[in-house]
Amino acid sequence: MTFTFQVPTALEYFESLVRSDDHFPLLEAAASLAQDEYPELDVQQVLGDVDQLLARLPADAAPLARLRALN
Repeated sequence: MTFTFQVPTALEYFESLVRSDDHFPLLEAAASLAQDEYPELDVQQVLGDVDQLLARLPADAAPLARLRALN
């Protein structure tokens, strides 16, 4: 028995992320679209970088204050 594995294209990966409206991973979907133009882009690295940025923000800050801190 032979098993084959085919890596999905960036657009196939995007399609798998947006197939359902339940728990739509917007950031991951946007990063996967960017992979079409930048194939070397590491989606997991992007997600990790954003998580690190979010960890720096005060949880009780108002949305506008959080946006200013990110900018």
